[in-house]
Amino acid sequence: MKKKTKFEPKMKTIADKLWALTRQIVFILYGTDCYTCPQKKLTGKNLQCGHGYSKGAMGVSMQYDLRILRAQCYNCNINYGGMQAAFWRKLEAEIGREKVDALFLECKNSKGQPIKARPFILSLIETYKTKLNELSQKPL
Repeated sequence: MKKKTKFEPKMKTIADKLWALTRQIVFILYGTDCYTCPQKKLTGKNLQCGHGYSKGAMGVSMQYDLRILRAQCYNCNINYGGMQAAFWRKLEAEIGREKVDALFLECKNSKGQPIKARPFILSLIETYKTKLNELSQKPL
């Protein structure tokens, strides 16, 4: 007799779920104005969630990190590759040089770090669900 295997959703499915939660949190925390240009109140496809560091150049542990995600317009995020120089300058003005340098190094060092993506993503989904619930209950 064959053993029944537990159903596990595909990685893309859980990664998409985490990304949807991450976007909601980012837009609640930081608003929908483009972080790197003057465009305000972005909506639809023009409302992107941009990384301060190239997503492909960092490990999964940093790809959903709220500290390096902000609203960006399509032009800045896609056509101009995230406007990383402007992104990091603005972030430095907000949190200081020391913290930005440490965060940048954390992004750089995350690539190639061994991490079991599925448990990490599933855990972060639960964490972000809780955070989103807490943010939704806060008065504006």
